[in-house]
Amino acid sequence: MGERYRETACTSLQQVLIEAAEKHGELTIGFVESNGEIQDIRYDQLFRNAKKILTALRERGLREGDYLILASDSNKRTISFFWAAVLGGIIPTILQPPVSFNSHNPAAEKLYSVYDLLNQPCLILPSSLKDTHFEHIDKGQIIYDNICFENLSEGVTTASKPEDTAYIQFSSGSTGNPKGVMLSHENLLTNADSIAEGLKLSSLDCTANWMPLYHDMGLIGYHITPIYYSHYQIHIETIDFIKNPFLWLQAMSERKVNISGCPNFGLALVNRHMLRKDPGNIDLSNLRGLLNGAEPISPEIMEQFIENFRKYGFRENAMMPVYGMAEATLAITFNPIGTKPIVTTFKRYCLVKNNAARIYNGSMEETQRIVSVGKPLSGVEISIQSRKGDILKDGMVGEICVKGKSVFQGYFRDKDKPESKNKNEWFRTGDQGFILMDDLYITGRYKDIIFINGSNYYANDLEATAIRECDLVYGKFIIGGYHDEKKGHDSIIAFMVGSDNQATRSKCKEVGSYFLNKLGIPISNFVLVRSNQIPKTSSGKIKRYKIIQAFQGGELKEISI
Repeated sequence: MGERYRETACTSLQQVLIEAAEKHGELTIGFVESNGEIQDIRYDQLFRNAKKILTALRERGLREGDYLILASDSNKRTISFFWAAVLGGIIPTILQPPVSFNSHNPAAEKLYSVYDLLNQPCLILPSSLKDTHFEHIDKGQIIYDNICFENLSEGVTTASKPEDTAYIQFSSGSTGNPKGVMLSHENLLTNADSIAEGLKLSSLDCTANWMPLYHDMGLIGYHITPIYYSHYQIHIETIDFIKNPFLWLQAMSERKVNISGCPNFGLALVNRHMLRKDPGNIDLSNLRGLLNGAEPISPEIMEQFIENFRKYGFRENAMMPVYGMAEATLAITFNPIGTKPIVTTFKRYCLVKNNAARIYNGSMEETQRIVSVGKPLSGVEISIQSRKGDILKDGMVGEICVKGKSVFQGYFRDKDKPESKNKNEWFRTGDQGFILMDDLYITGRYKDIIFINGSNYYANDLEATAIRECDLVYGKFIIGGYHDEKKGHDSIIAFMVGSDNQATRSKCKEVGSYFLNKLGIPISNFVLVRSNQIPKTSSGKIKRYKIIQAFQGGELKEISI
């Protein structure tokens, strides 16, 4: 058994990398190539590289307290530039690298927005974009990620205080425009401590990650935490996982990975891949924790994954539903490691009419299955509150609120005057849910509630119901609500991926009939879309507000059925 927890705490990220290099320099980060080969870099080599890159950044004029946008298309280069910035007290943010800079590219739009918000700082961009025309970016501010640094001297590191801003995480924006979440060194290391305790991390562990590093789960959960707790880690490029999800399974088998993670859309992708191919000779018996969060958890998809990989050594008690968000640094609740996921069936009528969780007792009525996301991590407090701020009793649905040392400093508003928050205040997450028998259950996002016939319906639940009952494909059917000015009330709109043909129209009729006759709610509009017209966050959550805006703006047209 390896060392369980750290003997002494760090107070800054600089100290984390310095200690990792000095005490555990032989440990490695493995970067998985698209062909499955793994290229390793030692912790001590990462430290030396980062100090040399820091010298290059300082030669470009970057100083302590400056901002830096990292938008490389390589995990290895992103990690090196991230630590170079941290060591120099430069405040980085990691964004998705655009493949182009046209006006209809969401990644480019976000990069332009953040570039302006941070007062046009330096950017790290892929070298493949060297010949690209940047309409809104000063070319003098661009540093390409293939700069030569090997012959440079190693820069002198900066010491930061726990309360200093270490990183800005631009939230994925599932219900609105992305916000800059300012995270201090204390925020990051407090949450890393909580994660390590919740996962019972040991120095002998190995973690695997395919989530992008511009997502908090990828960077904080599977890179910063493993370095802080000094164990092996491997990373797969997200695009390679999407093209071939078995790369992830094969890498976990080869390196005997103990901890990994996969949001709902990733599990669905792997399940679909299993219908076409065999993953080969893999062994997942070393996995003791597969963290499943970042979006509403589908019990059906989770259960299908467990069943698919049982014969490859995957154990049901390794599936680990979790809940978190950028504003809490990352993790808020974990299903206790080593315990089977809890899926509870509730009476739908009580949830939508009375905002009350009542367990299904076998009567003839509509039900809703919800996955427990466990209990608060050490140092994290949660409560369920009404819109007025009253704390609700167990079993009542309200807004999930959180507080603790891992809750962020505030949103970035202005370079010199960031918006701060009181550490002792409850942070209102915007997520709805309830606590039952000490477990947290998520019902949906507050902004995704649709009010129909005096009842509150959650878009994600209506989608899951339609997918299950009408044999639809996860991610290809989207439900949203909008206020219909002509009717004077909320209306439901359904977006379905497909061509305008008889089969698709028949499926739309089937769905419409089910909603009206079984749930008692009408779908006002059906809209056919292409897969690439469904906007998503980096963790796979649907940006419903975006696709509804496209419909209301006339970009998407409804069909008559």
